[in-house]
Amino acid sequence: LPQPLTKPRPEVGIACSRSDETLQMAAAKGFLPLVHFTSSPPQIKQMLDIYMGADSGDIPARRSRTRVARVAYVAESDEQAVMEMENAVLGSPVTSGRLDHYLPENGTRDDLTMTNLVKWDGAYIGSPDTVYEGLKNLYDEVGGFGTLLLISGRDWGTWEQRMRSWTLFMEEVAPRLAKLDADR
Repeated sequence: LPQPLTKPRPEVGIACSRSDETLQMAAAKGFLPLVHFTSSPPQIKQMLDIYMGADSGDIPARRSRTRVARVAYVAESDEQAVMEMENAVLGSPVTSGRLDHYLPENGTRDDLTMTNLVKWDGAYIGSPDTVYEGLKNLYDEVGGFGTLLLISGRDWGTWEQRMRSWTLFMEEVAPRLAKLDADR
């Protein structure tokens, strides 16, 4: 059999959005914890605290090893980004109940729109400065994390709009985020 190029094995990531035990296992086995985009900032902080406090094995649990997924859409201005995303359909995360923790008192799943998700820090939409500030605030609120997993490839907007968003993100947002050191 071919031997892996990464010794002793390739990095393994594991979704850690459902139980404390999964976070503890990720730390014990040296897996990369993957936090789902539907988790709220307080939930993310709690999950990362559990991971950091767990007994780790050969690979120490460090914040720089954590991966947090977030929705981000960048346009030239806040107004343009909001206009382009106001009719975005969130789909299965709404119908499955994975976003219900964002609902205000007496709210319904009809309230789970992209516009409201932005208000509740579940998504970051706007100009490069607005998206950076939102993600930086999330980073600070949860105590830092290693890698941002960008949820951006869904059919929110046209192909050209998505390409522009990715380009703006990589040119104007990512370089500023890259300077953050989660282990400091």
